[in-house]
Amino acid sequence: MKRWILSGVLLMSWTAFAFAGPKGGSVDPDSLQLIGLQPTFRLPGIVVTATKSPQKIMNLSVATSIVPAVDLKMRMANQITEMLNDVPGVFAVQSGLLNNSSFRHLSGSSFTIRGMSAITMIDGRPVMMGIFNHPIPHSLNAGPWSRVEIVRGPSAILYGSDATGGVVNLISDIPARPYGAEVSLRGGSFDTRTGRAHAFVSRKRFAALLSYAADQSDGHRRNGNYLSHDVFGRGWLQLSRHVQLSASYKRYRGKWNDPGPVQAPFSDHWYDFTRRGGDVQLSFSAEKFYSSLQLYRTEGHHAIFDGWLSDDFTNGLKWFARSRLLPQNETIVGVDLRKFGGKQLTSGRSWQEQELAPYLLVQQGFGLRWTATAGFRLNHHSTYGNIGVPTFGLVYQWSPFTSLRFNYGEGFKSPSIMQLYLFPPSNPKLKPERSRNIEVGLRKLVSQKWFVDIAAYQLKGTDLIQLYRDPETGRPSFRNVGEFTFRGVELGSFLSVNPYLKIRLSYTYQDVGSATGFRPRHHGSLIVTYVHRQLTLQWRNHGVAGLYGENGRKSPLPNFWIVDLFADYQVFPGVEIKLAARNLLDQTYYYEPGYPMPPRNFEIGISYSFSGE
Repeated sequence: MKRWILSGVLLMSWTAFAFAGPKGGSVDPDSLQLIGLQPTFRLPGIVVTATKSPQKIMNLSVATSIVPAVDLKMRMANQITEMLNDVPGVFAVQSGLLNNSSFRHLSGSSFTIRGMSAITMIDGRPVMMGIFNHPIPHSLNAGPWSRVEIVRGPSAILYGSDATGGVVNLISDIPARPYGAEVSLRGGSFDTRTGRAHAFVSRKRFAALLSYAADQSDGHRRNGNYLSHDVFGRGWLQLSRHVQLSASYKRYRGKWNDPGPVQAPFSDHWYDFTRRGGDVQLSFSAEKFYSSLQLYRTEGHHAIFDGWLSDDFTNGLKWFARSRLLPQNETIVGVDLRKFGGKQLTSGRSWQEQELAPYLLVQQGFGLRWTATAGFRLNHHSTYGNIGVPTFGLVYQWSPFTSLRFNYGEGFKSPSIMQLYLFPPSNPKLKPERSRNIEVGLRKLVSQKWFVDIAAYQLKGTDLIQLYRDPETGRPSFRNVGEFTFRGVELGSFLSVNPYLKIRLSYTYQDVGSATGFRPRHHGSLIVTYVHRQLTLQWRNHGVAGLYGENGRKSPLPNFWIVDLFADYQVFPGVEIKLAARNLLDQTYYYEPGYPMPPRNFEIGISYSFSGE
């Protein structure tokens, strides 16, 4: 298998290099923007999450992907996690039409990047829970985001603990038009109903957006119902030519039932979660200098069928400054302060911890071809003391259409309060996870219609936190498993066959040794989009092989290949009818043992939108 993977990578690399670039050699690859799949096959080639600075994707030493807003709408996604399996290196455990399932991933998030946990943010504000230290995937609503930026690989230099695998950042941009609104209603199998409303206004010095989402489903299994309400708002105020003030607020309330494994179903395993969060950000922007100060709070209230009742909180301050005073140089200096914890209301027990972390990141260009990046973060934890995290990257512009990259980065993840002190698996002797990632990659604009991105990495570390079951007693506990090595290859390719037909391919191979739980060896997607006048059709194929429900290659799950079909037809200007046919071949498949995914199901929707010029 390793020989086959290596041969495939070499073949793809040779194929990419076999072309000198688009004919004529005068096309800027970023102007073509072939870095994502939309009906028009275009996407902004500028991202901010990877370096906290607007950068062209072709110039980054870290692997970066983007999910555009048009993809969220085309697929009628309810939550961001529905889109992540189409991103190389990212694997999300699905559990139903609205992800209504168990709160089973006690050791981390329901999605991983390169087999490790990732930090999730909204406009740079972390949304991790103070006790459980991962987000509620249901609360990541597919709302008014302009795009979702994903950094693949340890990103602790800028984002600290939890970014051992990478970063997922939901971004809302200032509205580009004076005013507008959109309303959509959808319904489908299993009495699934969703509603969305979104409005925005933009004036000379002020802009604001507000969105509301409601989701309801009986679920595809008995006692698998789900209900949620989500509100998000953000405003921007230009105080002066150089100073901007912005603020946001998000509230999610969700209730759902866990139907249990099919072998021993549950009847009353319910969850009732409320998540709230907001931030205030003050920024100063000049020609060669930028500074940002963000104050934020995230909190939640959680009630569970077994009597668990808790509150949690995270208070944080994030400040950084960016200067471009020297030729071809960009220097970023910053500091993060975070205090987090929670309280178990039934017992009165409470916990809290805090972190302080200054960091420095320098990017220096050398002529027209070379760009080097280096940085260091010193993280001080109230329990574990100091952890230093370095990073180094190098990009070589082989031509205007080809870039080679190398990156070395380190990450760490402190045990959550839950892993240390709560529930029977807890272990107060846990140590932080540490990881070191070495990566090489190629980005190539083969022609004006074909873009290829290849990455190969080796991620080594110590003290990976895993759920372990004693072979004699069967009792579970969290343990640090010692040294580990993850290796992988990631491929993303985008091809515009003609003005009507677009193809997107993603493939991930990963070897995670014995840490096989919810980390498949192979997974990928093939998406074909056809656009003609008012009609857009999208054919999605998603496959997984070598998936296990436990470490040590235990609880193997069948390989699967799922086919979905989506259609969008513009009846009148501003009025669209949407159709989704998921699992078209009616396959029986699993992302986790005992929890079959929905059979063939359908959804239909209608939306109306307008905006001022």
